Amino acid sequence: MRSCQLVHLSVVLSVTMIVTAVPAQQLDRSAVFKTPVPHSHLPIAASPVHPQPATQTGPLPATTFGGTPYTVGPTVTPTTTKPEAEEHIAVDPLNANLLVAAISDFSLRGGFNTTKYVVSTANGGAGSWVQRFVPRNSSGLLVTSDGAVWQANSDPVVAIDKLGNVYLADLYIAVSNTGRVTNDGLYVSVGNVSTGVNFTASATRSVLTHLSATSVLEDKPWIAADNSSNATTTGHVHAAWAHFTATSDMIFFFRSTNYGGSWSSPIQVSGPAQSGAVQRAQVAVGLQGQVYVACTTLHRSVCPPPSMDRFRLLPLTWSSHFLA
Repeated sequence: MRSCQLVHLSVVLSVTMIVTAVPAQQLDRSAVFKTPVPHSHLPIAASPVHPQPATQTGPLPATTFGGTPYTVGPTVTPTTTKPEAEEHIAVDPLNANLLVAAISDFSLRGGFNTTKYVVSTANGGAGSWVQRFVPRNSSGLLVTSDGAVWQANSDPVVAIDKLGNVYLADLYIAVSNTGRVTNDGLYVSVGNVSTGVNFTASATRSVLTHLSATSVLEDKPWIAADNSSNATTTGHVHAAWAHFTATSDMIFFFRSTNYGGSWSSPIQVSGPAQSGAVQRAQVAVGLQGQVYVACTTLHRSVCPPPSMDRFRLLPLTWSSHFLA
């Protein structure tokens, strides 16, 4: 781990956090890391950067693993359609036998992504999974609570809280007649384990959405439920993702304090010096309700490799930014 300067901040949640101290290094803003783009016949716009790796001058250190051994059970296939990609799974915090997973499925509408979710009440055993696609209209197109109609999904992730609420965050994407992405939106669907986790269009609510053609896109969301012992924050739901403009990108953060019924205004949690070179945000919640956001920062050098920026959110205040 490289050492770097630590900056302490105290900014209320409704105000955009500004971070100024980032170690001096060359960011690779030419890297391809935005996923809502066409799959095929896409020309490469620029030559990639291929820096020379550092020469290893000594033996590699030995790696030792420890801990209690575990066994891996048989492979189980929860879904019956393909091709598929971008899978994610969550476990009920109060019932380890209840699992919910989501995946991008390409079996419908000529191969457009459609989020499929599966539920098991038997610890994922073979034959225990119930699979469903997210809501669609009679034409097979994706629908959301705001009345919008979409051609595709992408990047599904799931979380479960202690009340049995299940949250599915994913992108809803509109495309042109030639298959080019024109606009998208980040939505969160809410279901409950007591009703079989059956997501509906009316419970698929917008977090940040663009309903007409634009150069602004959302990408790679992550979601986490607060299952902490903090009575003030437990039940809150947090989302982080990459927000792209025509010329740059940054990591955005939202949260819901009413079980996904509505969402706060976004705040930018990545530093301005890193804009245009951040992606793959993840969010997690600590035992006392602390919220942590991590993302990848892309650099031209291969040593060190792409690093992880980490931001810590106390229950009400962003407190620090530091670089691994």
